[in-house]
Amino acid sequence: MTPAERAEAYIRAQLDAMVAAATEPKEVEPEPKHERYLRVPPPVMPPVIKTIHDPERVLAAVAIVYDAQIAAIKGRSRSKSIIWARHHLSWALRNKSDMSLIAITKFTNRKCHSSVINSIETFEKYKDQFTDQIYRVELELAPPPVVTGA
Repeated sequence: MTPAERAEAYIRAQLDAMVAAATEPKEVEPEPKHERYLRVPPPVMPPVIKTIHDPERVLAAVAIVYDAQIAAIKGRSRSKSIIWARHHLSWALRNKSDMSLIAITKFTNRKCHSSVINSIETFEKYKDQFTDQIYRVELELAPPPVVTGA
């Protein structure tokens, strides 16, 4: 066998081995247990309240923040502070709970769902002016802090 034939045979053997290795199913080696625990966990995001199932709690939080009575918010009062509290309530119920427009309409004692839509759109339009109230309602709705150890 000449040196060229030997080199060609060696290359063919290498190629055959590579093809066989590529087509052969491989077993995945399990990760050692200790390495699993050494991984850095993903960063913990601050809790965000996305769904609040209790509209009464949202109503109470809005009433506290706007210093208004619940009956006034649900009633027919047209004073500016009560109207903004009502707008905030409709916006919060729509964005923080899974309530439909009809359910919000019934909960807030409005006549038609279009008044709730208008209320939500109005608050959305001016919500930059109410960042303090939005934050305070979020604080009222947040779960109490958990105290561990003393």
